[in-house]
This record gives sequence, C-alpha cells and structure tokens, in this order.
Amino acid sequence: MNRNNKLKPRPTRLGHYTLALVVFWTFAIAGFTFWRIHHIGKKTHELAIKEARTIFNKDQSFRFWATNHGGVYVPTNERTPPNPNLAHIPERDITTPSGKKLTLMNPAYIIRQVHEEFASLYKVGGHITSLKPLRQKNAPDAWERKTLQAFERGVKEVSEFSDINGELYLRLMLPMRAKKGCLKCHGIQGYKEGDVRGGISVSVPMTPYLAQEYRNIIQTALPHIIIWIIGLCFIGIGYRGIRIRINERELAEDELFKNQYFLQKAQEIGHIGTWELDIKKNELFWTDENYRIFGLPIGTELTYETFLNCVHPDDREYVDTEWKAAFNKKPYDIEHRLLVDGKVKWVREKAELEFNKKDECIRGTGFTQDITERKQMQDELVKHRDHLEDKVRKRTDELTKVNQQLNQEIEERKKAGDELKKRTDELQTMINAMSGRELRMAELKKVIETLRAQIESEGLTPVADDPLKEVGKEST
Repeated sequence: MNRNNKLKPRPTRLGHYTLALVVFWTFAIAGFTFWRIHHIGKKTHELAIKEARTIFNKDQSFRFWATNHGGVYVPTNERTPPNPNLAHIPERDITTPSGKKLTLMNPAYIIRQVHEEFASLYKVGGHITSLKPLRQKNAPDAWERKTLQAFERGVKEVSEFSDINGELYLRLMLPMRAKKGCLKCHGIQGYKEGDVRGGISVSVPMTPYLAQEYRNIIQTALPHIIIWIIGLCFIGIGYRGIRIRINERELAEDELFKNQYFLQKAQEIGHIGTWELDIKKNELFWTDENYRIFGLPIGTELTYETFLNCVHPDDREYVDTEWKAAFNKKPYDIEHRLLVDGKVKWVREKAELEFNKKDECIRGTGFTQDITERKQMQDELVKHRDHLEDKVRKRTDELTKVNQQLNQEIEERKKAGDELKKRTDELQTMINAMSGRELRMAELKKVIETLRAQIESEGLTPVADDPLKEVGKEST
C-alpha cells in the first residue's frame, strides 16, 4: 500500500461548486433584473402607445362631432381664413345679423388647428394627412406615405420610434374611413362611405417617458444589486462554514486513513486478518490480509462455505462443529489447518458472536492469525527436544554400561584382594611357623617373590606392615 496515497485527503470540488453557484446567482439576478428592465421598457412603450391612442381617439371623437354637425362656423381672422377647398359650398362664408363674418371649418380644418394648439402646449404632434390631400400642406411625409399604403392593404395600426429634430418620438398612425358627412367635402375626390380616406398620425415625445423609465430602472436595479450582494455574502458565509466542516472531515479522514494504514500494516506484520459474517445473509467480509492468509484473490465473493472449503479436509468437521457450538455461546477460539495451493498453513481463529432479542445469532466478528511459523518452530523444538532426549538416553545407557563394567571390575578386584588377604594370612601363618628356620628361607623367599610379582601384576599396593618385607629383612 502506498502510504502517501492513502493519507492524502480526497480533493473536494467545493470551490468549483461555489464558483458555479456564484455564477448561477449572478446570472439569475442579472437575468431577472434585465427581465424587469425589459418589462419597464415594454411598459414605457405601452404607456406611450396608450397616450398616442388616447390622443387619436380624442381627435377622432372631435372629428366625428364636427362631421355630424356638418362643420363649425367660426369668426374669420388671419389664423382662420376661409378654406379655399370649400369654395364649392354655397354657405361657406356667412355674416351674422350683427355684421360679424363667419367661415365654415370642416373637421380636417378643425383637427389641424387643434393639433397645432396641442403641440404648442404639450409638444405632442398630430398630423391629418391623405394620399390625396385637398390641402397640399397636409401631404404625407415618407413614413406616413408608407403607412397609408399599408392601410390600403388592410393594416389597422402602425407605430414606430423616430428621431424628430434630434429627439426621440413615438409615432402612431391609424386610418380614417370616410363617413357620410365627409363626402360633403371629399365626395368630389371620388371617395365613398367606408373608404380609407387618410389617417391621423400622432407623435408623442419619449423624453419624459425615458426619464421615468430610467428612474424605474434605477429603483428596480438597486434592490436587485443589494439582493445580489446579500446573496454573495450568504454564499461566502456558507462556503466558509462548509470549508471548515470539510477541513474537519478531512482531518478526521486523514486520522482514519492513518489508523487504517497502521492497522493494515499491523495486520501484515502480525499476519492477522479480520472478518465479519452476516449469518442471516450468509455474506462474509474479509480484510486484505485475510484474503492473503487464505490465498484467495482480493475481492472474491465470500460465504461461510467458501471459508470452509479453504480449511484442511481433516479439520473441516472440527471447525464446523466448533462454529455451530458457538451459536450456543461456547467461546470460539480454535487452531486449525488450511490447505492453500497445496501447502498446509496453521491459523488461529477467535470470534465474538452477536445475538438478537430472540437469542438468535445474527453476526460474527473475529480475526484470523497465521501461526504457521509458530507451529513450525514448535515442531522444530519438539524434534530438537526428542533429539536431545535420544542423545541423553544413549549417553545414559553408555554410562550405565561403563558403570556396570566398573562395578564388575571393582567386584573382581575386591575378590582378588580378599584372595590376597587370605594368602597373606596363610603366609603369615607359615612365616610364624617357619620363624628361626633358615633352612626353608630360600624356599620362602621364592614364594615371597612369586607373590610380589603377582601383586604387582594385579596393580595392588602392598598393605603397611607387609610381612613379606619383614621376611625379606630376615633373609638379608
């Protein structure tokens, strides 16, 4: 196992996730803000359109009123001279009984003056026009001409933003259809009731709307910016809190990895593997060292039967009996053999069993220790002891034999001594009997020499006060 790899904390993607959250939060707030800004712009456009339609509807109402009354007589002056386009009308100009001169204003004449007054007061322009105007000053501009042509194709309304004298305006134009009262002036142009006779364009300045829109955008964007900043603060606080917890977890994992590393090393050095057996499911779990002890590839699916098949055939019945006895709460602490790749291994197994409330065994947890070397050492010690005992026995037998030989030799020497003493006694008796008899000295001397030679040949030492010496002295 590579210790550095094991102890290195697993990298986290918290920074990536936090950055993604910040980006998402930013895009969410920006998207919602832009949506609100777009909605404000759309609302501004709708308000401008609404105002333009209101003005148009007001003009239309006023035009219809004037049309229904056949026009309006007003005093003649420089601003309101008689309309030359109404010269064919018999009573275009009349004089009141008091002598005041009046001229007939048709609806278009009235609307034109209303537009002029409204524009001078509110800067809202209006223009009544037609593709066939009676008054050339009412001729359409390029945009109005294109719009009028669209009306003839069935278009009901046209609006557009345009730059007028360096200022942005909303231009709205709707068609005017000829009514019966309109034919009084325009019948000579060939119009019939219901025909598109022209249109009224309304130009609404956008400056006040844009100013209000800008204020609305600021009022909308500022809270969103504040919310965005608050959100970033919460994300930062959350990131810091999670980072602290992750650091704590990584430290705990690092400590766990160290403990696992040292435990695995201890198991490798001590040849000890741990295991757990789920008895209900018959699922057996081994550590790596346990796989190595049993000689199986790491990751092999295991059951109790898998384990039992690894046990030496001569020990299987014993192991199975002891395991089943453990279900009756007998301690499970046994030594047995394994057969691994044709080789015999010795192991010690010890387990603790877990029982449920019904006193049924549900799980067993234990360890397996490879004691092959210890068993081999014990066998070697037994062989060495037997060898020493054999040598001691042989040496003892040899010493016993030697001792018996010594005892036999001692016994023989003792017998020889007794015999010598007997002869000495006999000799002493003879010496005493032969005392003063020189005649027999020569014979006695020969006997003494013979005895002396015999004593020396037997390796015996003459006793003190040996009578032979006395005889020798006498002979000299």
